[in-house]
Amino acid sequence: MGICVFMQVLLRYITCLAGSCAESRKFPFPGRIDGGSLVVQDDYVFVQVTTVGPTKYFVSYQRQPFQNIQLPKYCLPKDMHIISTEGQILAGVQQWNENDTYSLYTSDRHGNYFSPALTYVRISRSVAGVLNMDAYKVAGVSGVLLANRKQGGRVRTFISFSQGQTWRLLTPPATERRCSLPSCSLHLHLRMSESPYSPDSIISTVYTPGLVIATGTVGSELTNHNTRTFLSSDAGNTWRQVFDEERRVWFLDDGGALLAITGALVPIKHLWVSTDEGRSWLQYRFSLSPLFVDGVLMEQDTHHHIITIFGHLSHRSDWLLIKVDYRSLFDQQCASEDIQTWPLLNQGEPCVMGQRQIFRKRRPGSRCIQGRRHLKLVSSEACSCTPYDFECDYGFERQSDGRCSPAFWYRGPGKGTNCTSGQTSGYRKVVSNSCEESVEDHFSPRMHQCDNTAPSGVRLSTAHRDLTARPHTNITFLIHTHQASSAGLDVQLDLGDGVCVSLSVLSHAPDSMTHVYTHTHVYTHTGIYRVAAHVRNNLGAADSQLFLHVTTPVEQVILSTPRVLLLGQQTNLSALVLPDTPKTAVYYWWIDNSTEPVVTLEGWLFIRFHRLGLAHVSLQVSSEGVVRQDSSVIRVTEVFRSMLLGFSPNLEEHNPAIPEWREDLARVVMATISQVIGLSPDWLLVDVSQWLEKMSQVLAHALNQNWVEFLLSPEVRITAQLANLGPASQEVRSGHLPGVSVLLLFLSVAVLGVLTFLMYRFKRSLPWIQVQSDEPQQKGSDEMDGGRQSVSSAKVSTESSSPRTSLNHSSPIRALECGLHPSADLKTTHGAVRAAAGKTQHHLPNCTTV
Repeated sequence: MGICVFMQVLLRYITCLAGSCAESRKFPFPGRIDGGSLVVQDDYVFVQVTTVGPTKYFVSYQRQPFQNIQLPKYCLPKDMHIISTEGQILAGVQQWNENDTYSLYTSDRHGNYFSPALTYVRISRSVAGVLNMDAYKVAGVSGVLLANRKQGGRVRTFISFSQGQTWRLLTPPATERRCSLPSCSLHLHLRMSESPYSPDSIISTVYTPGLVIATGTVGSELTNHNTRTFLSSDAGNTWRQVFDEERRVWFLDDGGALLAITGALVPIKHLWVSTDEGRSWLQYRFSLSPLFVDGVLMEQDTHHHIITIFGHLSHRSDWLLIKVDYRSLFDQQCASEDIQTWPLLNQGEPCVMGQRQIFRKRRPGSRCIQGRRHLKLVSSEACSCTPYDFECDYGFERQSDGRCSPAFWYRGPGKGTNCTSGQTSGYRKVVSNSCEESVEDHFSPRMHQCDNTAPSGVRLSTAHRDLTARPHTNITFLIHTHQASSAGLDVQLDLGDGVCVSLSVLSHAPDSMTHVYTHTHVYTHTGIYRVAAHVRNNLGAADSQLFLHVTTPVEQVILSTPRVLLLGQQTNLSALVLPDTPKTAVYYWWIDNSTEPVVTLEGWLFIRFHRLGLAHVSLQVSSEGVVRQDSSVIRVTEVFRSMLLGFSPNLEEHNPAIPEWREDLARVVMATISQVIGLSPDWLLVDVSQWLEKMSQVLAHALNQNWVEFLLSPEVRITAQLANLGPASQEVRSGHLPGVSVLLLFLSVAVLGVLTFLMYRFKRSLPWIQVQSDEPQQKGSDEMDGGRQSVSSAKVSTESSSPRTSLNHSSPIRALECGLHPSADLKTTHGAVRAAAGKTQHHLPNCTTV
């Protein structure tokens, strides 16, 4: 059963079992990953995630769960480039203080912890923008690296035979008698070709270990002029010149012969072949006419010994392909006398990567087909370990004398993964190094007795370091502690939602110095949760906490405001947010023409308006990067009047109990009243104090004569009547506030912004309204005592089991109006109105019922 890994359009990383992806999908990362960052090489999978803050790099070893790559604390990487993954990771990291250079880093076997190998390695970019780092790993020989270091304005080539632990300049060819180290050395171009049909500027092959061909210069630094071609037969230890100009070179018969041609800018009809490792070259004609060679296609099957040269005769001609069979270069299969051995040396030192290695290769000058069967390591013998067979462990740095000392920022306790795995000495054996450690050496971690100590270094985090989540999703918490022994250790995790769990050690991070405790939890509601970890034993305790934001994107915002308001009167603006997001959304209140919003974390705002006319209010609610908006208009005036209306009993039969129906009904009533009394709808909103009494009498007469009627449908006629033309009709003035604020309750809420409701019986309350229901024996009268108000009403059913309120003939509609004194605190006798989400809404102290 295999594992399939693929990328979605939204750049989500998904894993699943092959053949059953629909049932076995997993998301190692809760959000997106960076485009183009997925790299799969050998045993490693790399992913890059950029959110808020520094970019995070993750690695998976042998398809195990991803781990965060740990670089030195103050490396502060800007970019990471993977170079090699043979047994460990060789990577280029652009540190915070580097612009046109990168630094080489090597990892442990699992790829979690990285240590520096060489700084200021030159980089370049191709025409297509592809990054090329001047670092090269010699194929077929373990631990041999080449790199171009840019320092002091000069670029020089260095070589390492210890996987980056020690570096030296390249020895110049013996023919360069005027060149001597360290002022003069050999420098190589380490460019990678952009075309698969052209060789790199440096090549090697695993089938002929030690054979390296490159172009470069001899002198104090690397230059682009006087470029020549050089060859090494011993993995870079010594070099010799094979051409006095730059040539493109390919391996034939897996390194048994070499093919060379000049650059593509000059047309040629000859090629050069060497069977003695470049000591002599034979010229062969492959074309009757000179050809601009664009590339060479090498056959994968070496038994056919055929190559294809393609190019063009002129810049206007089509491509020309020429097949070349080079089998005639070899007269037989290689025998034992055609094979020789050679030792791997580093400036005469036989111990390389902790062992003495002897390789075998075809004897130079033997014209035999060697194939791949003879190309292998003959023998190896382990050497005694030296400090340079080890790299500095994570948190340690190599000093000038070769020792590894703790970095100034490192505060580790010196313990290994756990107390049974040993105590670090600051050294970590280089991967693939085979040295044998003697009794007196103390480089490797040592076994020691576990000492029980108080917990320390407790750190609580989520698996992916994010402090946001969505409801009904798995959140994995990690507790890291430097406690040396887990014996007698009590680990408690308070999840902030009433759940507290006790944890046990589940795993240890590879090569880590801490225990790791994990727990996965699911939150069902939005909110901000305080998650706390408590680690204790009989010697002490340590705690850590974080605040997890469980949020959902805002889908809808409903702004609730009074439709009319007295000048200078305090009012409460409130909002209903769907879905409910308590304490996780940010509210931006834009009042009139303000250039800066009022920002709150609650869905309500107390405010006063000190200018007559229309006040515009807009509310924006932001959550999880999603912003929703709603707006409203408030009429600010000094005086207004309200009257109660009743409707024909057959209206209730056609009530679908939705807000839009009430708004449309209000609009029809408004238009009908305006037409009957011959008064423009605008007069019902504008402050005309000298007309209030006359308007009231005209309107009362029209209502008593049943002139206000309209068709709800072709078969249904509705009549509006005055419910109570007594104390219920009141004039409200700014500074003189009777017990009942007054408003024409039949005005449209949506169109004119005057009424909040037409009918209390319709049972659709807005979240800022406080509804009061009185005893049925009470009659209409207005009372005001110490800021408290009680208003009589017609008989209204308050049974919670009834979906609608029964409305008898001529029963008054309960009108709601704003405009009370700021100190008035409205109370309810039967409970506050609740929104659909079931949350109690904030009350407006200046709203009452009529």
